[in-house]
Amino acid sequence: MAVNSMGSLPESITLAETVDAARDTLQDLLGVDVVPQLDVFHRRRGGDGRLTDDLERLLGRDELEAVRLGGPRVPAGVDDDEHYEIGAEGFPWRIWLMVFRCDEDYADDLTELAGRHVAWLDFTPARTPVMVVTSIGLALGAARRRGGYFDTQLQLAPELGVGTAVPAERALALTRLEEVRGETYETACERFLDVYSAARPGGAR
Repeated sequence: MAVNSMGSLPESITLAETVDAARDTLQDLLGVDVVPQLDVFHRRRGGDGRLTDDLERLLGRDELEAVRLGGPRVPAGVDDDEHYEIGAEGFPWRIWLMVFRCDEDYADDLTELAGRHVAWLDFTPARTPVMVVTSIGLALGAARRRGGYFDTQLQLAPELGVGTAVPAERALALTRLEEVRGETYETACERFLDVYSAARPGGAR
């Protein structure tokens, strides 16, 4: 079962905005007071084309603000030699980020958005509740910040999931946890996947 979540961009967005929007959206989505700090790691490929740990580094705020994802005449931010991963403070797992322009393969699946949305951010998480829900927040937050659409391979609601893109604010309204319990971020992520039990991937417990 795929666990990717995607957000469309009518215009480009920086990595800094992506992280900030994700944390704001996760607070709204889960009803928690505190969302872990989200760190972005940059990795490069070695001469053999493989990602290497010794070339990994944590990006500072200035670098996050300098990297712009998607948009006309703007480098995609993720090319054959570069790779970005997002981590949540206190958890060992990562989320991979890829960027697809709307004039490339992804536009074929959602042609009604072509011409109005310049790119999609695609987040592939480790298969744990925290990373799966955090990836939803990253995709939904970016789309929400730019007035875009949210799409996911998870079945979150009858009208949302498995290749059905909807406006980001509508997606948030469909999936926001109604009951606020003052729980930890990890517990809230687990409860989110329990509420939307069809979305829980095998091995995510």
